[in-house]
Amino acid sequence: FINYEQGVRSGEVKRVSKGMRDKEGYWYKNDTLIDMLYITYEEQRHLKTIIGKEEKYSRRRVKDKEYQKNKRRNDKGLTKKQQELQDLKEKVIELKESGLSIRKIADKLGKSKGTIENILKKI
Repeated sequence: FINYEQGVRSGEVKRVSKGMRDKEGYWYKNDTLIDMLYITYEEQRHLKTIIGKEEKYSRRRVKDKEYQKNKRRNDKGLTKKQQELQDLKEKVIELKESGLSIRKIADKLGKSKGTIENILKKI
């Protein structure tokens, strides 16, 4: 095959890419293989490498969504705001159990009295 590509059989001098020379053959594009082998979209979903552009971008979208979702959550699966609220709730409970009033808890944590009351109502 390489000899043919280099022009031995046809008399033409053709350039052969380094990839073809090193691998001793021609590398078909995925689209060409899909057409030649009549690979359906459903079959492509189960393949690892021979996939068309539609399946490629579909996989990328799924991967990007999962990455973005996991990127903004901590080890417990909480967002930054959810973690802050949970920490605040734990501090309020701890201070309330130690006998402080709502006003003193609010002053100590730098929050309003209403915020502390709302947290205690939810508990």
